[in-house]
Amino acid sequence: MGCDPPTVSGCASGGVIMTRLIAGWFALLLLSGCASSYWNQPLPERLTENIYLTASNAGTGLISFLQRNDGRMVDVDTYLDASMSRAENQRVQAQCKVDIDALIGGKVNGLPLALPAYQTLSALDCEQYRLVLETGPETLYQYSSGGTGIVVIHLRGRFAVSSKERHGTTVYVLRAAD
Repeated sequence: MGCDPPTVSGCASGGVIMTRLIAGWFALLLLSGCASSYWNQPLPERLTENIYLTASNAGTGLISFLQRNDGRMVDVDTYLDASMSRAENQRVQAQCKVDIDALIGGKVNGLPLALPAYQTLSALDCEQYRLVLETGPETLYQYSSGGTGIVVIHLRGRFAVSSKERHGTTVYVLRAAD
């Protein structure tokens, strides 16, 4: 029982059989529609820009990202920025009642967080947009700080985006997929 010529798979006929099996499997996928529906699914959009809780989100693209992805899955690898290093941050924190202790302690699940979006501080409206996080066991929620009032939380995971209107406020919900 010899085989000529030898190949990496042991013998030439074994390689031919394996090639035919792979080609047959691929053809079966194409005929069943599995492959085409799998490859035609769009990849989730990725959010990498910071989410500001004590500064303006105007011009960052965050609100348009949330609007565009309402009802869709997204990949998030961002930072919740609740820094208190500037007078502007402190004013926004006080006016929007940003609960720094809840953020640091990871107690934000279900808590509506203000998403300030303003051009000038005199136009600050803490009620226009809110963000509710519903994290899961696979969600990265990692607090870090600096000695100069820097407060950031690294947030990473896959989330479903939804929105609802409540008394003139748009509430965006990021619900973990895990």
